[in-house]
Amino acid sequence: MEYNSIIPAFPTTNSPTASGGTVDGFKITVSTTQIQNPNNAFDKNNSTTPRSSILPVANEYIQMTFPKEYFLARYTIRVGYSWSHGDLKTWEFQGLVNGTWVVLHAGSHGAVLETLTFDLTPTWVSGIRIVHKSRHQTNSWGVAELEVFELVYSERVLVFHENNYKTYNTSTSSWEVVSSTYPTEDQFVNQGIDAYLEKSISVINELDDATVLYYTDSGCTFIELIDEVEPYSVYDYIGELPEVLVYTETTDDIIVSTTTEPFDIYDEFGDNVEVLYYTDDEEVNEADLILEANWSPIDELEGDFEVVTWTDEAPEAAQRVLEMTAIPKPQFIKLVNPKRVYGALDDVIVNDISQSYRDEARYFVGGETPDKWYVWDKKLEKFVVSDASTEQAISANGMKHTDLNNITDAQWRTWKEKYLNIGVFLKDNPRDTIVSVVESVSYEDYLPRDTTTISDTSLYILNTTAKIDISFDANILKGVLSDGDLTRVQYRVLLNNGYYYPTDGSFTKLGESPQNIELVIGSKDIRIDDWNTLKIEFQDFFGTTDYWSTQFMGTYSGLMFKDVYGQYFSSEIGEVLQYLDFGVIIAGQTTIEHEVILKNQYGYDVKNIHLYANTSNFPTGMSIEFSTSLSPFMPQPDLRLSGVLQNNEEIPFFIRLKSELGATPDANGSFDIIVRADKA
Repeated sequence: MEYNSIIPAFPTTNSPTASGGTVDGFKITVSTTQIQNPNNAFDKNNSTTPRSSILPVANEYIQMTFPKEYFLARYTIRVGYSWSHGDLKTWEFQGLVNGTWVVLHAGSHGAVLETLTFDLTPTWVSGIRIVHKSRHQTNSWGVAELEVFELVYSERVLVFHENNYKTYNTSTSSWEVVSSTYPTEDQFVNQGIDAYLEKSISVINELDDATVLYYTDSGCTFIELIDEVEPYSVYDYIGELPEVLVYTETTDDIIVSTTTEPFDIYDEFGDNVEVLYYTDDEEVNEADLILEANWSPIDELEGDFEVVTWTDEAPEAAQRVLEMTAIPKPQFIKLVNPKRVYGALDDVIVNDISQSYRDEARYFVGGETPDKWYVWDKKLEKFVVSDASTEQAISANGMKHTDLNNITDAQWRTWKEKYLNIGVFLKDNPRDTIVSVVESVSYEDYLPRDTTTISDTSLYILNTTAKIDISFDANILKGVLSDGDLTRVQYRVLLNNGYYYPTDGSFTKLGESPQNIELVIGSKDIRIDDWNTLKIEFQDFFGTTDYWSTQFMGTYSGLMFKDVYGQYFSSEIGEVLQYLDFGVIIAGQTTIEHEVILKNQYGYDVKNIHLYANTSNFPTGMSIEFSTSLSPFMPQPDLRLSGVLQNNEEIPFFIRLKSELGATPDANGSFDIIVRADKA
């Protein structure tokens, strides 16, 4: 969600006037004509201000009405502009809610020039007022600039109803047609309504047979029914061959599915039914009718009950297993034995991993007895007793996961009970893909000791095998090691059946998931021009182990020089493998040209390639010449190659030596050819 500015810019006025005027349906009025230039408060200019021309009285105001309702959530006010006219000290910020002016915020500021921002409880309003309550000094009052913001969600919906795609106009409280054909992305974004605002959902639920098209800023569209109805199949309404229209900007497959509750033949015919069975198969001599029902005798029992089984089988062969399958129902779960708090309560830690866009889970805290449940009251700054007697009361009064996490350690220490109980309300809805999951609950008490005690807390840990996403190119091993249940992970690397990293064969230290892996395999450790085996073994905190392996042909890494037969001149660390032999050089002559292949084996593309020679040991009168072509050979003292040399791409160049008459001879002389480049 985001905050959007609502009010357009009004023209600045310099001559005294009490008329604020109207822009795009936004209309300014004032409580008294003595308030001059009121639209200067909305001209987007901090250097202009409205003011009262006489000594003001309390409750004078500048007012603006909107062309429609907005979900107001924030406002900013610029005060302290002109001390010659006095200034606001305290004020009320009011909103027009269903025709009534309601105080949304009481503001104040000191005797300084400042711009203040205030967040509000998001409220639907059709107008605002700034009401003067008191002022600094004894002169008139004014506001340099005022700006208000609506809360906008990135999720938008349109409704398909009566063969048209519609949106809800809050100004006229009516549904309006957006399009008769499938809407575009712009129509979703600019004309759709907020997906999760209670006001939007309530008006959608008033429509019969309406389909909601749900759009998010990820570019995907989902089709969902808002009304709470019994599960049914789409075929029940539109025939056996429906056509589903889905708008998306991605290349991923879009799956539209429907789900129905299990049913049997009794659902259609009643409790008693006679089945006539016919077959022309002479081998069949009896009817085999299998009926399945989504019902259990336990459904008839109310309250708590015990299941008692008896068998005359031997203990080693007896099977005491009760299997039950049911659609999840809302549950209020609490500890059987409240936990004793020693010292002061410091924190309650709940690992909520719910997959739900509605945030259905609710939390309460209690003492030794289960007759009272408490929540943290932000306004009163204390724990207060809350009604948890019904599902509706729990949903309305319970704390959300974020509310529980936002309670500070100082606030937890105000808990005066000697015991702590945690009440968790879980609600699942398979059709709406709401899955409420609390993985663990723990608490910390505040005592002068070095450890944190977690006492008698039951944890349900769902362990998943660690996974690895790995690649190996140009002797560089890169990847990510992760675990779905976010436990810590570790790994080790084996090369040609020997321990490579760590060298002692142990695993790396356990680290947080996900964990990045990047390891350079040196050419001295591999078999060049032969097959090598690389294996990574990895495991999670619980010791569940898996591995990844590959085979590769050993080669050097970097920018490498080769001859025309594919043999390397040197290793990646400069170790000489063979020389480029120019033979005997006669003074005053130029040698024949030698072709050299430059190959990129970095594992990534490079650019700005510079080839040159280290001629510091050349005798006087000796020089080296480079060329990118042989015929003709265009001599240059070095080569600067434009463009990008891609990974594993080769490029040839040519070298020759030139000597002058009288050059000093040097038996068995040598020089280095050097190449430099940047990563593309």
